[in-house]
Amino acid sequence: MIARAATAAWLIVLGAARADPPPGPRAQGPEWAVAAEPGASGGPVVDLRVEARAGFHVNLEYPMAFSPSPSATARFQGTRVPLRPARTAACPGDGKEVCSATLELPYLPPPAGAARVAGTLAFSVCSAERCLIQKVPLSLEVASPAPRG
Repeated sequence: MIARAATAAWLIVLGAARADPPPGPRAQGPEWAVAAEPGASGGPVVDLRVEARAGFHVNLEYPMAFSPSPSATARFQGTRVPLRPARTAACPGDGKEVCSATLELPYLPPPAGAARVAGTLAFSVCSAERCLIQKVPLSLEVASPAPRG
C-alpha cells in the first residue's frame, strides 16, 4: 500500500514537472502557425499572423477573436476582441484561398513600462475535407511607445 502511494505521488510530481511552458509569441501545429509581433503600423498595436500549412487555408468566415488573459498588463476593449484581417496572402497555385492573414490587435499600454499582451487567439483553418478550430494562447512583451514631442 505504501509503495502504491509513493508511486502515485511520484507520478503527480512528474506530471507537474511536464506542465506546458507558458505561452510565448509563437505557436504551431501541423496545419497552422501563429505569431504575435509588434505592429508594423507603429503605436499600440500587435500584429497577429495566422499561417495555414499542409494543404489548409485560413478560414476567413470564422469569427476570429482575441480573449485577453488576466496576466496581460495591456488593456483591451472587452473580454473578447473581434479581429479582421488587415492583410492577407493567397495560397500558391490557384490563388483562390488565403494561406496567411495578419490581424491587427489594438491595445492600451500601461501607464509605465512595457506592455504584456497575453491571451488566447481563436481562428480556423480548413482543407477540402475538414475545418479545424484552434484556440491558442500567446504572450508578447512590447516596449512602450516613444513619447511624441
